[in-house]
Amino acid sequence: MKTHLNKTAFLFIIVVVIDIFLIGSGLFFWYKINMSTNKISSLRKEIETSEMQKTHSSETLNFLKKEIEPAHQKIDQYLIDEYNYVEFLESVENLGEQARVDVEIRSNKSQNDLRLDIACNGAFNNVMYFAALIESLPINLTTKSVLVEKKEKTAQWQGMIVIDLPGLGSGIK
Repeated sequence: MKTHLNKTAFLFIIVVVIDIFLIGSGLFFWYKINMSTNKISSLRKEIETSEMQKTHSSETLNFLKKEIEPAHQKIDQYLIDEYNYVEFLESVENLGEQARVDVEIRSNKSQNDLRLDIACNGAFNNVMYFAALIESLPINLTTKSVLVEKKEKTAQWQGMIVIDLPGLGSGIK
């Protein structure tokens, strides 16, 4: 009976050890799975947050672009570069029509600046009005000289306006 009791106790101890091992293994794997699930959940949240930020950023940029575009176009109207130089010359000619003077434009390029010699003919008031319109253009220009003289034997006046457009001499061919 004693050996039977020893065998039973021995088997009981082995079963308890196996149970403890299985319970420990189960807890260990449950812990690892839980940690992996938490990491996956955390990564998923980071990805979702990142995607939301990207979407929000692109929406914000698109909104700002739409808001700024009209102002940008308005500013571009006042800036002259080699791409809208012809438009600028046409606007000077249109100012001549507005002031009722005949306009002739000649240009001279220096290293960095573009010099325009603008000749105009018309009544004195119209020539002076045209000169004032040129000087008040909302662009970066320097008026070098304005010369107004009466043509002999006529009621016509001749004006010569010399302006420099800084930075355009090298860009226009």
